[in-house]
Amino acid sequence: MNKRFLTRLIAVSLLLVVAVFYTLSIVPVQGFEWFSLGWAGTIVLGGWGILWILGGLFNKTVGTLKKTEIFVGAALLILAFGCLITEITIKDNLVLPIIFIIIAFAAVLSVIAVGGNRWDSGDNKQVGYKNYFQRKKAEEKAEVKQEKAEQKEESNIRTEY
Repeated sequence: MNKRFLTRLIAVSLLLVVAVFYTLSIVPVQGFEWFSLGWAGTIVLGGWGILWILGGLFNKTVGTLKKTEIFVGAALLILAFGCLITEITIKDNLVLPIIFIIIAFAAVLSVIAVGGNRWDSGDNKQVGYKNYFQRKKAEEKAEVKQEKAEQKEESNIRTEY
């Protein structure tokens, strides 16, 4: 099973579960009176935020895209936190620090996801990399070596006759 398929399945399943819970809260079913649109937003946005962050951590893409996915996930978590604030009582002086913690956590995860590599780190940063002139010189040496081998083979053929 493809990882993208599983991620999308979980994302739409969250929507389905929230829709069912919301329907049960509107229809007078005992036990679902607590469920509201605030809780629906918290569950969906929080789940999607976690999926985006996990996608940024484990997908094999370019570092910039990984960081973008992680920060989109953090933004969704901040929105989920905003929905949660409407449902439960949180002191006003704690809201901003919690948002900063989510952003800082996303920054740490983005560094971990790309392994500390810069977005523009290329082949020339790897050990044993040869630039154009070094490769050209190595090709010329290989050609000279090939020519010498061919000449030696020709001289061996001539001496056999």
